[in-house]
Amino acid sequence: MDLQRLGDRRGGDLTRPTSSIQWALNLPANDITGTTPASFEPTIDYVVTKMPRFAFEKFPGAEALLTTSMKSVGEAMSIGRTFQESLQKALRSMETGLTGLNEIEIKGAPDKGAIVGALSRPTPDRILVIAQAFRHGKRIMVHLKVNTGLNRLGMDEKDFCAMMEAIQSSAYVQLEGIFSHFASSEIVDSPQCSIQLSRFHGFLEKLAQSGVHPALQHMANSSAIPSRPESWFNMVRPGISLYGYYLPFTSSIAGVLPFALPVSPVLAWKTRVIHTRIVEAGQRVGYGGAHVTRVPAKVAVLSVGYCDGLGRHLSSRGRVIVHDRYAPIIGNISMNLTTIDVTGIPDVEVGDEAILIGRAGNIEITAWEHARLGSTIPYEVLCSISSRVPRTYIG
Repeated sequence: MDLQRLGDRRGGDLTRPTSSIQWALNLPANDITGTTPASFEPTIDYVVTKMPRFAFEKFPGAEALLTTSMKSVGEAMSIGRTFQESLQKALRSMETGLTGLNEIEIKGAPDKGAIVGALSRPTPDRILVIAQAFRHGKRIMVHLKVNTGLNRLGMDEKDFCAMMEAIQSSAYVQLEGIFSHFASSEIVDSPQCSIQLSRFHGFLEKLAQSGVHPALQHMANSSAIPSRPESWFNMVRPGISLYGYYLPFTSSIAGVLPFALPVSPVLAWKTRVIHTRIVEAGQRVGYGGAHVTRVPAKVAVLSVGYCDGLGRHLSSRGRVIVHDRYAPIIGNISMNLTTIDVTGIPDVEVGDEAILIGRAGNIEITAWEHARLGSTIPYEVLCSISSRVPRTYIG
């Protein structure tokens, strides 16, 4: 789809931050539940969507809601039967104050921090904290995270008996789901993933032996959805693929594989020109005089900087799009200003749009471009976009 412009190019208050990002929510191409290298055709009952804080911080009172599938404050999960339904539900929940299948309203609840800790790091005593906090309400549906080898969060096998006793003895907590997380699912022949999957099956067997049968089991993240269909169970958790990105699929033997997911970037990050000037040859531009003009140059100043998430590693290395043409970043990116060279681009004026990430005509700049220049991954680039940058949701 074509992302709409942020308004008339000369409109708006140019004295305030004008960098903004746009999310396109109606791109069916990013539903990859039917895409696998082996043409696997399973049936998926549910999709779970994780919405990080930076994606919905615009909604008033977002942090007042804590879903039972939540891993930390400012990060919620929503369940639907397709990626699109799940994403729409997550956004709608933040707008309406409802979280659909699983909701806990923690406004006024006793010891908010204890509840957050209980949901973030499950232990038997923390399960009881949740039950006590909501003993006057309905039963709380929880998803139990188990540690299968990532060794970050989740219950260890040694704690299984104590956890089951805590859950089964509580009249207010019901185990609706169980899940774990892969460490390297983009490596299609990773023995670690096979070990993790085996351990997860072990947890499921222990649950069955205890007479516990959670309705939902999930382990597959974005990379595992196409590469390890046996990990789908009846729910998947797309992350970076919802943004239209994915980590390259690799093999320990063959290296990088040619397989590509049929996804398209859904985010565009834009700002505006707030000043232009002619700089004579031999003059230094920006902090530290990092750039020296070789010939007379027309320099445009953009209302964006590293406090907005535009990494300083892009200084004199990155580029933006102005008037459907690339313009190089020159000099050091500063806190809230960035300078670009628009010498070869006609009629660049104050108020013109500059695309930091996104497409214009046949050219584009992706989060991958920013990531490669910073020796990182697209997810870090996207998550680094500051909360002070306004969000616009399209579609």
